Amino acid sequence: MFRTSRRIWTAAGLICALTVIGGACYAGFTGLIVIPTAETVPYGEYDIEPQIDGTLSGLDPDTYVINTQFGVTRRLAVGIDFQGGEEDDTRALVNFQYLLVPGTDRRPAVAVGIHSLGAGPEHGRYLVATQDFGSFRAHTGIERIDDEDRWFIGADGPISDRVTLMADYTEGRENYSSVGVFYQQNDRFGIQGGVLFPNDSRGDTRYSLFFVFTGPFTKG
Repeated sequence: MFRTSRRIWTAAGLICALTVIGGACYAGFTGLIVIPTAETVPYGEYDIEPQIDGTLSGLDPDTYVINTQFGVTRRLAVGIDFQGGEEDDTRALVNFQYLLVPGTDRRPAVAVGIHSLGAGPEHGRYLVATQDFGSFRAHTGIERIDDEDRWFIGADGPISDRVTLMADYTEGRENYSSVGVFYQQNDRFGIQGGVLFPNDSRGDTRYSLFFVFTGPFTKG
């Protein structure tokens, strides 16, 4: 498919090997409603997000997740997510994100990561770039799931001191586009929610709701 993708995943694997902790590779997964961004949880801080997903019709929830991320270095975030659903037992999914290149006014931030590691071949490996244009941020990248490479694109921007709007699109009939909003109540708590529209017209329109708790876990 993408000739360069093998090099990307090889690089991601090397980073994982170099950042191994206790024999396991962990990750942080930051992003919009669906896609990851190159924003990494800051060093010494945590991000804990209880999440509820379901079909929009009837607002029926079918998936419950507790996402956790910790900034363990200035470039590496790690975490374990606990996922459960109507038909699945609760399971722990490992993820990590490493900031390859910090962003500037003229250069995008670039990060690699893995999410949902532990769910079999469904775990995702991605490379993402984020550029801050002041009034909004743009994100683009490539993700590999189930031996398929999919590109994605998205943007987010504030409309007030507390409210940020966002939208994204991921290639592939099995994937979604989404629109969402983030409300920052204070410096420790926010709520993010969005609607996911299937690329396949036969799919269900879904929703995703996150309760975002952040703060320091070390004085370092």
